[in-house]
Amino acid sequence: MMLIAGCVTAEDTPNLTGTWVLEKIEYLQYSGEIFEDVSNESAWTLTQQGNIIQGVNQFLSDNGLVEEKIAGVVSPDGTTAHVVDLSGGTYFVSINDDDTLTINYLNTGVKKEADGYAFTLTEIMRKKA
Repeated sequence: MMLIAGCVTAEDTPNLTGTWVLEKIEYLQYSGEIFEDVSNESAWTLTQQGNIIQGVNQFLSDNGLVEEKIAGVVSPDGTTAHVVDLSGGTYFVSINDDDTLTINYLNTGVKKEADGYAFTLTEIMRKKA
């Protein structure tokens, strides 16, 4: 039997720095309503240092354009990231390739208490060239 070991370095970490634009979204409110929507205003703008990412999630709401800070960490194998936002939400990010993210989001925190509902969504974002 042969055992091969290796370590993950910063060179193995995908570069998520830049602007990621929403391509497709589908979400479900706690009330049971299912929505599909794409807004030209929805984007993530990220910076990265090693495996740590931070930035702004920009999206439209009933009150206009929202810019919410987000922060997270890329997994050691560079295939996923876990991100949190200020309203109590958690993002589970699959890094599909250099320019595609599939994001699953859960918000049962502040949003549920403030607005009386929780929601989950799945979205695809593409890196802006």
